[in-house]
Amino acid sequence: MYRTKEPAKGRWWVQGGRIFKHEQLEEALQRLARREIGSEVKIIKKLGVYEYHSDKAALGVKTGTHSIVVVYLVKPIKNNFAVSMDETHSKYRWISHIGKDLDPYVKEVIKDSKVLGKLSETD
Repeated sequence: MYRTKEPAKGRWWVQGGRIFKHEQLEEALQRLARREIGSEVKIIKKLGVYEYHSDKAALGVKTGTHSIVVVYLVKPIKNNFAVSMDETHSKYRWISHIGKDLDPYVKEVIKDSKVLGKLSETD
């Protein structure tokens, strides 16, 4: 999804969101999947835990962002799911290769997922 807000404004990004207090990781994953694609998901595997650092932040924070991100590879349960965007995104696209316009963090996550095989960066 293409980010319209900081951090990562003007960059292609992966879907995600915040975890609520007392919410389990997989509960948050399902809640976010229902909100963003209208379907619960089957968890294929947990890819890992990543750190994202940026000098920019949202919500008026002036000191930047340090996010700890748990990434899952998932598959929608419904065949007819639909991507839904909120004010933090303006468009989305499906990819078949790792383009040079992707953030290094996003490239790392996609490479670790192995869903694109051994494709190298193009464009």
